[in-house]
Amino acid sequence: MAVLMVDTDVASSLVRGKPTVAVSRALAPHVPCVTSVTVAELTEWGINRSWGRKALLGIDSWRRRVPKLWSDEAISRTWGRLSAETAGGCPRDAAGALCCPPPIARGSHGYPCR
Repeated sequence: MAVLMVDTDVASSLVRGKPTVAVSRALAPHVPCVTSVTVAELTEWGINRSWGRKALLGIDSWRRRVPKLWSDEAISRTWGRLSAETAGGCPRDAAGALCCPPPIARGSHGYPCR
């Protein structure tokens, strides 16, 4: 099964078990993968939004099960360049980000999710 990087909004919906129909359809043939930014943002959201201990444990449990793309400067710069290149032609909402990820999310630049 192919791995597909999801953004924080999509990851949050998956953690809560409430993805939209569009997200569920797009993700069906894939295993979700997240970046270090998504791990950080989910943690931040859980703390700043007072989601409580049960929710934070749920985030941790989900996070441990999904592959992560850890970043370094080369990955970050490539992601920024690809995001800039696709900003005009790719929807940036959660379903659009899931359905139309920059090529790095698909591993075509040698940075597969692990």
